[in-house]
Amino acid sequence: MQNHLKYIIVVLLLAITGCEQSGKLDEFFRPAPVLPLAEVIRTSAPIGYCAMVAMADQLGYPGPWESIPAGNGFSIIRIIPSGEFPLIYLDETCREILILRFPADDDFSILSIFFIEDGPQNSPGRIIEWHTIPVKLEEGKVKAVFASQEIYVRDSVELNLQMGLADIRIELDRLEEPRPESAEAAIGQNAWIIDVDPGGTWDLLSDDTYTITGGEQNISVLTGLAGSETGIIQMAMIETVIRPDCILAPTDGFAVLREIGLNTGPGDSLEDLVLGTVLYRFRAECTGQVDIPLATGNFITSTGKKVDLKLLD
Repeated sequence: MQNHLKYIIVVLLLAITGCEQSGKLDEFFRPAPVLPLAEVIRTSAPIGYCAMVAMADQLGYPGPWESIPAGNGFSIIRIIPSGEFPLIYLDETCREILILRFPADDDFSILSIFFIEDGPQNSPGRIIEWHTIPVKLEEGKVKAVFASQEIYVRDSVELNLQMGLADIRIELDRLEEPRPESAEAAIGQNAWIIDVDPGGTWDLLSDDTYTITGGEQNISVLTGLAGSETGIIQMAMIETVIRPDCILAPTDGFAVLREIGLNTGPGDSLEDLVLGTVLYRFRAECTGQVDIPLATGNFITSTGKKVDLKLLD
């Protein structure tokens, strides 16, 4: 079936582009990308862990972190990663996590999370990423929401101990976002919702289950004398489950990725075209692989295949 589909596309492309482009047809087909999926998981799971730590600390549970009152209702929580789940997904240069927590209510907090690496000698370290997210206790689970556009990178650690009513209102509104049930709705929402189930053991973080639902759209445009590159990637995940007994890949849920790309050379000559959609289904078996039930466009030859997610690479 895959070969039949490939031949049909080849014929259509020849009809559109002409025989002089036939040498580039083999370059048109390419494997379905998995790196965008892995990056979302590597970002979302540690954020969910930080949300869980902050809420557990707020509820008075002890754990492997240091909590320091900072005035104005704020607290600073310090975590030293040691390869535990799910911090195993962090960049290996991350040596410390600082969480600035403002408890807006008994079951609602606003967090600024700083992932820090070693800086130059005699410096306090450099921030790899900085996220500001709302966190809420909901039906015994911890819910956190973040948008990929709100990832800030700075050269030094700066903790802002000021938060007004308007800031609190904005974060609270984000928590009220409904969980999307379709890929289109998730992409339109442009945010990621992370649910963490402590399994009744708030003082034991190693047995927590993480569920990721949401989506985003990324647009890139590069221009120069040699040509231009334009790319759009839309991605969604629905009820993607990550468990501590399988760190290689999610064990439930599905994802959709749509990519559109156009590269031109001098004189606006077409150099490359990317146009395709991929449906991913996560496997219950802990193999580190993800199923591709359906793919279109450049990725059509991946239909029916199993591919390595490479989550720990």
